[in-house]
Amino acid sequence: MKKKQTIIVVGVLLVGLVLSGATIAAGKWDSTNPGFRHHRAHGKDGFMPLTRYMHQNLAVAVLSEMSAQPADTVRQKMQDRHMRAFLEEYNIDRQAFRAAIKVKTTALVQNLAAGGFITPEQAKEIGQKTQRLAERRALMNRLVEKGIEDGTITAEQAQDLFGKPF
Repeated sequence: MKKKQTIIVVGVLLVGLVLSGATIAAGKWDSTNPGFRHHRAHGKDGFMPLTRYMHQNLAVAVLSEMSAQPADTVRQKMQDRHMRAFLEEYNIDRQAFRAAIKVKTTALVQNLAAGGFITPEQAKEIGQKTQRLAERRALMNRLVEKGIEDGTITAEQAQDLFGKPF
């Protein structure tokens, strides 16, 4: 009798182990049991589309103001071509565009903080991260310019770094 119970318990444990292994291998663990993970993987939290849409809408609003075109026209043209082509077509300076986006983003963050959607500390953190990214971009530009001047890198390599004519 004891031998039959041991066989049954071992059999149930093996079946459970096989099923849990199949579930993990199929990738269903992440989506069906998100509470069991300490941290979710980056970009899989559902907010990535929200931030992307907000950024796209801010860009459309700024481009609409700068080009004096309706927002729907700008949105349609942005689907058909890259940002660089749109800026060149309407003779919009990239630095002016970046400055306008920064102003709109700062206003949006302040509105979110005033509305209680984020805390003032979170608004401050967002501002600091934005500033660090801008400083990093400026430093990278200076390094690439210096590299081109002293011959450390070629213009083609600089273009590979930035994905745009430098």
